[in-house]
Amino acid sequence: MTLELPPRLATDWLTRVLVLASGVVVEVVAARHPALPPGMGVVTLGCLLAWHWMRTRPGRLLCTASLEDDGRWQLQFRDGRRAAARLGPGSRLLGRSVILHWTMARGGRAVWLTPWDLPDADLRRLAVRLRALRHADRAPRPQVPTEP
Repeated sequence: MTLELPPRLATDWLTRVLVLASGVVVEVVAARHPALPPGMGVVTLGCLLAWHWMRTRPGRLLCTASLEDDGRWQLQFRDGRRAAARLGPGSRLLGRSVILHWTMARGGRAVWLTPWDLPDADLRRLAVRLRALRHADRAPRPQVPTEP
């Protein structure tokens, strides 16, 4: 199963709105306190935008995520890099959306996929595969007798 991810996820747009709102709120609160220097909201906004840009710069954006038959994932980034990954414990099914948390050799990666990012059929198919993998992990393993 291969997921073709859009260049920008809906959560990226939501993050931008929340970053902007945070900067405005800090600026409004700082304006009500005369002892605080003006521009704190602008500084906060700049720091949050830099953090968001570091997380979503073009080289770090996922292009495709492929689930192999054995449960391993292959992630391909927009700059052409590939990485082998496995699904981490932070992965969740939330209504019609899916949070995927991958662990890789160097760090991890998480995406929140919503109906705005992928067609409903792909999200349903992904949810079924994740449930099947989760139940396969919970299945009791046969005990191999050890020799004395």
